[in-house]
Amino acid sequence: MSKRLLALLCCFWLGAIAAITMEAKVKFNASLVDLKIGLDVGRTVFNAFDSFQWLLMLALLMTVLRYKTRDLWILSLSLLLLFSYQSYYLLPQLSQQAAIYIEQGIHSGGNHHWLYLTAELTKVILLTWLTLIAIKIKE
Repeated sequence: MSKRLLALLCCFWLGAIAAITMEAKVKFNASLVDLKIGLDVGRTVFNAFDSFQWLLMLALLMTVLRYKTRDLWILSLSLLLLFSYQSYYLLPQLSQQAAIYIEQGIHSGGNHHWLYLTAELTKVILLTWLTLIAIKIKE
């Protein structure tokens, strides 16, 4: 049962990432949403999503504890490190940049957005890999 739970958690997390990615893209294409409003909504959504992802991360780690599979541990810890970097460094940087633009109309620059996107893509790869390994576990 645990391997199914692990695969389900990973797939659910992947679906949530896909949904948030689509929301971000659609929001900035809406004709009535200007950049300041879009950034404010995005900042709020991504901060809430970050908290939700921590719940998923905790559930994933608790599920992986059952297994002594080296690959599962390496991928799970890699996911934890990557997500921690996103959550504790990149997301606050992006929130600060958004706040500066919302309040002052100044784009502060930086490559944090691209780093976040790269980390997100890497997270998708890790979650997909974890799903494939979970499916192959013999219980």
